[in-house]
Amino acid sequence: MHCGIVFKKFLEAEDTRKIMSFQKDRPDFSADLNLNKDMKSIDSPFDEFSRNPWVKILFLPGCLLFAIGLESFTLVKIVSFGFTHWFHELGHALFAWLSGRASLPILGLAITSSEKSVFTAISFLFLIVFMGYSGFRYKSPYLLFIAASLFIAQFFYTFVSTYDFWEMSMIYGGVGGEFILAALVISASCHRIPEQTYWDLLRFIVVPWSVVSFWQSFSRWIRILNNEEMIPWGTMWGGADDSNGDMNRLHSQFDFSRGDLAHAYIVTAFICCAFIMINFLWFAWPAIIEILRKQKLKS
Repeated sequence: MHCGIVFKKFLEAEDTRKIMSFQKDRPDFSADLNLNKDMKSIDSPFDEFSRNPWVKILFLPGCLLFAIGLESFTLVKIVSFGFTHWFHELGHALFAWLSGRASLPILGLAITSSEKSVFTAISFLFLIVFMGYSGFRYKSPYLLFIAASLFIAQFFYTFVSTYDFWEMSMIYGGVGGEFILAALVISASCHRIPEQTYWDLLRFIVVPWSVVSFWQSFSRWIRILNNEEMIPWGTMWGGADDSNGDMNRLHSQFDFSRGDLAHAYIVTAFICCAFIMINFLWFAWPAIIEILRKQKLKS
């Protein structure tokens, strides 16, 4: 009986030793998981986009050549009109949200409330804070800059601006949005955006068409400035005779002349061009230096 108990304990000790030996000798799969995670990061489109110096340098210029070369094609005009339209209506809505007023951008117009809403102001502030947090977490100076700019603009339009100045800004923000929002999207191609937005893929779809939209709006106002085209009076639904159009209201309510309108939007376009160029050079300059260094080593 005593020998049986001793033998049983010996078997239990042997099993324990085998288990500990197996745990010690088994492969560490956590290292493989970390490797797969690293490989996923390495293989991401942005990393390839940011590693290849030629892609860095040629992506936006290529989009511009695409916009200029295919400007007259009907299909290109149809697709770019969709982008331009939403930039336009979101431009109206943005200035409404910045002032704490509710706005719903839909096809052909942005339905905007004239009364401020605490809920709208807090909701938009939450989105700004979330963007700032995302920029800090993912180490994106671009998102931090946009969040800080929106916060300052929200404070101004909520607590400082008069109603008339806000209304003028909101009306101006239609065509202004065609430049400002398009420039923000185009410049985003030069920066890392959180992967949850699928920006690594969307960049190659959204940015070229945003460049087309920006170019068509820019060239249109250049023609208006040179008296080669008429100012777009009226509205999309009411036609050229609708007095509620953006240009009509800026002219009748805020005394903008034809020349004032053209100059205001051309100045906006050039500021946006400068913003895009700064971001492009910040992104592409290291690639230019790298290519020049390699050429120097080869020679």
